[in-house]
Amino acid sequence: MSPAPQGSGPLDEGEEAAVRAPTRRHLLAVLLLVPTLALVAAPPSGTAPSPRVTISAGVKVTTDGVRWCSLGPVGHDRADRAVALLAGHCMDRLGDPLFLCADQTQGATACGRAAEPGVIGSYATVSSGFDAEAGEIVDWNIDYSVVALDPAVTALDAVTPNGLVVERIGEWPALGRDIACKDGRRTGKTCGLTLSLDRNVIGTWGAAWFGDSGSPLLVGTGVVAITSTIDPNPAGPFSYVGLAGILEDLEARGGDPVGAGFVPVPPR
Repeated sequence: MSPAPQGSGPLDEGEEAAVRAPTRRHLLAVLLLVPTLALVAAPPSGTAPSPRVTISAGVKVTTDGVRWCSLGPVGHDRADRAVALLAGHCMDRLGDPLFLCADQTQGATACGRAAEPGVIGSYATVSSGFDAEAGEIVDWNIDYSVVALDPAVTALDAVTPNGLVVERIGEWPALGRDIACKDGRRTGKTCGLTLSLDRNVIGTWGAAWFGDSGSPLLVGTGVVAITSTIDPNPAGPFSYVGLAGILEDLEARGGDPVGAGFVPVPPR
C-alpha cells in the first residue's frame, strides 16, 4: 500500500480549529450543534408506494448524526445495484447504516439524522487501502467507500444541490488548462484550475473544507474525482481522489464487489 500523503493525519470531530496547524488533514465531519426537523415527509395515505426521497451527489449524509460528509456520485454498478461513492475516511466499519442529515443547509455544521426516510443505505465496500483493524485509510490515493443504496426509499438524481450535472465519468483533466468544480454541503460549488496529478490524486485550486469529503469533482459534466483532503497552510491546493483509481481498485478485487462497474445515473 502507498503511504499516506506527507503530513496527513486524522481530524477528530471538534478539532476544526486544528486546521491552523501547517499539516494536511482529512475532511471529517463537523459537530452536531442543533436539532432540526426531518427533511422529507411521509407520502400521504392512500397513495401508491414510491421512493420517499430523491438524492444526488453533494447531499449531506451521516451515520451517527454528529459527523457528516457529502455524498459522492450516485448511479448503478455492473449488477444494476443502486450505489453511491463516498470518501473512505467517512466510514468507520462496513455494514454501518447511512442517513441523510436532517439539516441540509449549506455551510451549517448541524446534522442530525433525518427521521424520513430513515436509513438510505449502508457501507458495502471500502478501499483496499482501508485498515479495518485501525478503522482508517492508510492509502490516500484510493480514499473511497461504496454505499449500497436502498431503492425502496431512494430515487437518484444526476443534478447536485448547486446545479452541477453529472452525466458520465470524465477523462483525466488537462493540467494547467481544465477548470474543475466540486459541490459539497460545507462550501458549496467551488471551482479552480487543475494543477497536479500525483498517482491517483488530483490537485486543484477548487476549495473544499470540513464536511465536503466525498463530494464530486467535475470537469464539464464528467465526474473525475471525489473530495478527499486539504492542505490548510497555505489554503490549498486541495486534493481529490480520481475515479479512475477507484474503479481500478474495485475491479482488482475479483468477484462482484458492490460498486464494480459503476456508472453515474443519467440526467432526467
